[in-house]
Amino acid sequence: PAQFDFTSGTINHLDGDSVLGLDDSLTFNQSGGTFNAAAIQVGWFQSPTVDVNLSGNATWALRGALLMSDGASPCTTRARSSCKTSAAPVCLG
Repeated sequence: PAQFDFTSGTINHLDGDSVLGLDDSLTFNQSGGTFNAAAIQVGWFQSPTVDVNLSGNATWALRGALLMSDGASPCTTRARSSCKTSAAPVCLG
């Protein structure tokens, strides 16, 4: 399991999808800053648990899709993804 805490600044990943929790559990906490991405996939392949917690001034600016849990995963009966926001803007499109 891993944990990523993002409190300020900018992440730019505009070439290809950003994958949070590839084949493992992840807690992604963002309380500030901007995540610019082509698309974000949360809980991909055999990720048992991925929690995304957005709060404060956290911003996701996506050019494409936000995919929650891979429907083709062989672990779909156990896989769980969540995205919790608390006064955080999420911009899709």
